[in-house]
Amino acid sequence: MKRKKVEAMINFDKKIDFQQKKNNLLTVGEILIDMISTDYGDRFEGDTYRRFFGGSPSNIAINTKRLGINSTVASAVGNDGLGDYLVNYVRQANIDLSFIQQVDYATGMV
Repeated sequence: MKRKKVEAMINFDKKIDFQQKKNNLLTVGEILIDMISTDYGDRFEGDTYRRFFGGSPSNIAINTKRLGINSTVASAVGNDGLGDYLVNYVRQANIDLSFIQQVDYATGMV
């Protein structure tokens, strides 16, 4: 039996064209700092950590933006250095910041 060659449904190197609307995707939820240890001992203890951009909804928005979908994030971060880091990360991804508030609470960390 001869098999038919199957073409890929999505080429991840190309932008996906969608009908232009103000927002194709709106994510609502946390933007936070993931603190990941850079060293581990035998019992997985660590004293050195690096900060990383985190939060599932915001990561979905950034990754879909990279695929060509117009994405927006609705969330809040602290009015502190970590909040500034997160807002700048979203800004660098060319996502509209209109729905991200900086509030008088500490930025969340995991």
